[in-house]
Amino acid sequence: MSKTIANLTLPVVVQEIEKVLGTYTAHPYQKAFSIPELRQKLIVYVLS
Repeated sequence: MSKTIANLTLPVVVQEIEKVLGTYTAHPYQKAFSIPELRQKLIVYVLS
């Protein structure tokens, strides 16, 4: 029997980041974090 480990934290973090960024004006946060590399760095920072 094979067991799978699921990271349940990641989807919640991504959802919360989306929610928070939605409350900011388009400049500069939404624009900056629309760049995939910066968004990934933000996710990694929050998870750490």
